[in-house]
Amino acid sequence: MLSAGIAFADESTLERSLLACSDQQDDAERLSCFDRATATITITRPPTERFGKEHFSDPNANPSITALVTNVTMDNRDKLKITLDNGQTWVQSGSERYRVSPGERIVIERGSMNSFFLRKAASTRKIRFYRAD
Repeated sequence: MLSAGIAFADESTLERSLLACSDQQDDAERLSCFDRATATITITRPPTERFGKEHFSDPNANPSITALVTNVTMDNRDKLKITLDNGQTWVQSGSERYRVSPGERIVIERGSMNSFFLRKAASTRKIRFYRAD
């Protein structure tokens, strides 16, 4: 079956169309049938789901995201590990001290060379983070 993230108007219609195409004996007609049946399939991903994972040269990449902090822990190297309300997990790259608490609104901004900076929404001080998940 098709993987999650692929959307189409009516799954049962697509399934029936693909089964009908597989019955075609002529190779060219079968390929043409599959092309017609799959022409309506679209792949959609929410922009925040991919934020921090896409390659830095992606022209459609978001310049920043804003989210609420849901959990803050320290990893075994004394780096902040922050979980956001959108499910993303970010880990501090540098060694600066920075205080952030659950419930605070933060902004993660894209830097140069695929780097990311985290700051509190009401502040201009930012530190380097990377996406862990």
